[in-house]
Amino acid sequence: MKKKKSNKSDTIKKRIKKNQKEWLEAFKTQWTITGACRRIGINPDTYYEWAKKYPEFKKRKEEIEKEQIDFVEAKLYEAINEKNLGAIIFFLKCRGGEKWKERTVQKLEGEIKTKFELTDEQFKQIIGRIIRRGERINNS
Repeated sequence: MKKKKSNKSDTIKKRIKKNQKEWLEAFKTQWTITGACRRIGINPDTYYEWAKKYPEFKKRKEEIEKEQIDFVEAKLYEAINEKNLGAIIFFLKCRGGEKWKERTVQKLEGEIKTKFELTDEQFKQIIGRIIRRGERINNS
């Protein structure tokens, strides 16, 4: 009886290995976990179970992701070399330092509600301190 159980266990392990190999191949072209799962007909939960239970499988998936990033970076550099303005701007925003970072300025309007009462004079003093502190930070 033990032999049959062992054979069944071996068969299951072989099937899992085969499915994992198929999944990794699908992931190379599908680029997403869900896409690769759909391609080979498994539930994404199965992928997450494999990633937890089989470290070598997870490691190979991470290696493929690095290869995908290298591929995309190469395409970005090709686009830059072809003078693609969008690619150039994207590169500068990501790697051009502070000079090229996008800045968001938010303007706040409305009322400030407090749980305690301030006199008009106290409110003006607090707002004045906030403004002066902001000016000091901006000037540094």
